[in-house]
Amino acid sequence: MKALPNSLDDFFMIGDLFERKTKKIYYYNGGASFDCETSNTNINGQKIAFMYIWQLCINNAIVYGRTWEEFVELIDKLKAEYQLSAHKIIRIYIHNMAFDFQFIRKWFEWTKVFAIEQYKPLYAIMEGIEFRCSYQLSGQSLDHVAKDLHRHSIKKLIGDLDYDVIRTSSTKLSPEELEYCFNDVLIGQYYIDEQIEQYGAIWHIPLTNTGRVRGYCREQCLYKTKSDGMVNLNKNYRRLIKALTIEPDEYIMLKQAFQGGFTHANVQHVGQLLSDVTSFDFTSSYPAVMVSEFYPMSKGEKVIIKSLKQIYKLKRDYCLIFNVRYVNIRQKADVYENYLSSHKCVIEGERILNNGRIVSADSLTTTVTDVDFEIIRNFYDYDKIEIGTCYRYIKSRLPREFLMTVMDLYRDKTTLKDVKGMEVDYQLKKGMLNSTYGMTVTDIVRDVIDLGDDWSQHPPDLNEALSQYNRAWSRFLFYPWGVFITAYARRNLFTGIYAAGRDYVYADTDSVKLLNYKKHEQYFINYNKRVEAKMRASMRYLHLDVNDYAPITKKGVVKPLGVWDNDGVYKHFKTLGAKRYMVEDDSGYHLTVAGLPKKSGMEDILRQADEAGCTPFDIFNTDLTVSEDKTGKLTHSYIDDEIEGDIIDYQGVKGHYHEKSYIHLEKAPFSMSIAADYAEYIRIILERSI
Repeated sequence: MKALPNSLDDFFMIGDLFERKTKKIYYYNGGASFDCETSNTNINGQKIAFMYIWQLCINNAIVYGRTWEEFVELIDKLKAEYQLSAHKIIRIYIHNMAFDFQFIRKWFEWTKVFAIEQYKPLYAIMEGIEFRCSYQLSGQSLDHVAKDLHRHSIKKLIGDLDYDVIRTSSTKLSPEELEYCFNDVLIGQYYIDEQIEQYGAIWHIPLTNTGRVRGYCREQCLYKTKSDGMVNLNKNYRRLIKALTIEPDEYIMLKQAFQGGFTHANVQHVGQLLSDVTSFDFTSSYPAVMVSEFYPMSKGEKVIIKSLKQIYKLKRDYCLIFNVRYVNIRQKADVYENYLSSHKCVIEGERILNNGRIVSADSLTTTVTDVDFEIIRNFYDYDKIEIGTCYRYIKSRLPREFLMTVMDLYRDKTTLKDVKGMEVDYQLKKGMLNSTYGMTVTDIVRDVIDLGDDWSQHPPDLNEALSQYNRAWSRFLFYPWGVFITAYARRNLFTGIYAAGRDYVYADTDSVKLLNYKKHEQYFINYNKRVEAKMRASMRYLHLDVNDYAPITKKGVVKPLGVWDNDGVYKHFKTLGAKRYMVEDDSGYHLTVAGLPKKSGMEDILRQADEAGCTPFDIFNTDLTVSEDKTGKLTHSYIDDEIEGDIIDYQGVKGHYHEKSYIHLEKAPFSMSIAADYAEYIRIILERSI
């Protein structure tokens, strides 16, 4: 175990621990960050990975070692030096803890590990030491974390560590390589120091990025500040939430009805090089519908549906979710998109699918909200419809307290942008606004993840999980709200898809791309007028000025919430399906392909085009391949077996490795393959259009 010159004494002088009075637990109230670097190889077909340096930073002092035995020794020294225990704790953050924890987890005895899924812990606690994930807290890469620091000037170093060569604990590291390693943990400590400054103490820092807005909104909703500064419980809000409970059968239907954003391409234009494609984005789509629409505001009540007419009558005053069966359902002749997702339906008989979306089916059964029901009616014909189990909820606006937090965050995000000295507040409010929706759809019945000798996962008892949810004193949300937020957002998106008709090209959650914009300009004008009228009504409900939904940026630009915003015109556009498109605008070529990094992927397409003497759009096709050296992608293999042995490093020096568990990283190529049934559907559609 080694330290930077003259730093080891400083490392063991990290200051007093401060009391967390609520639980009589003492924390070291300062930043601490851990990281390790590893090598990857294959030996006789076996994937091998091992650590060759670890580093820990506390109080601006860095100590590092080359073996896990040295790290265990350091942890023991920390425990002894500061008499650490279950009541006296040092918290250490790891950026992307899922990686490093796989290497260290079998070297220690853990008292508690909390994970969002197998191999992805949010925190892990041993006696006196708590590790937490700073990536889940920041939601950003370490490079972006460094750029967003406001009291420190430090950059993520790039290029000083060649990951393609083998290093071991015996490999001599250059000053540049050591600086690269130390730089990462310094960024980590600086980030946590600034979080402590923001929250007042390390024990007030939330667990995740979503936890920031959850804590803020909970405070605004469940408590109210009187004119004399006293804070009291908001009994009316508590009374409301206490009444909004969910039954097991109802929860299953809500889960079935929930869908996220819609991403798809108009099959009529797939593979074609298009010119002058206009892109429109909604201004904060999810926050907009949260403010402007009506939501379930009562306990769900099961009702028996005897006729379709009854559905239309109920939906005037109620939000509905119900099971529905369609017979001989098929896409309407004058629309150019397919709304229903096959993975959300039980299909019987023959069916035609468009990249996972239903074009037609002999029969299908699904669960929908009344909002989805109307979208389906506009995009499909069918011979027969049968309504099954139905729940109704009194329809009303979301609580004022909750909506005020959304409005405050949107205003701050808009007005703080590009304001000198307010960069940190802007990033914070922007992230919090984006999370207001996410926390409403966080699954309330999650699988239980356990870590014994190995990871295990099993579903919880549904009745007990819902019972805990229903009676949770700190709850301030209602899961059905999130189900309807996404439904309203999809409805708004599909009005644009419908209006564009054959000129519709591509849609992705809160944006639509289309040809011949001038031909459809009036739709966007009329839509924005309707949204503005809705927003004014919402402002009156919130007792705000009617124009508060449209704050002004530093540059004097009015940014109304929820409207279509013209994002510009692409010179050329080509899509190969959902999350697969390339554009050319005034600034050059840009790539969006799921599974392929934007920068490295575009660079390789440009290289291939230059070598072939053609345009990048010629290379961007279903035969596109990008080699593993160019993608920037890595395949992660989580391995729980213990390994030990000797290996020669890139300097010709023999080194020893010993891992009890590890992650093997391997460069991965990319191939633009598409499903056979999707390729066949494209062929049929193109033949019909000739």
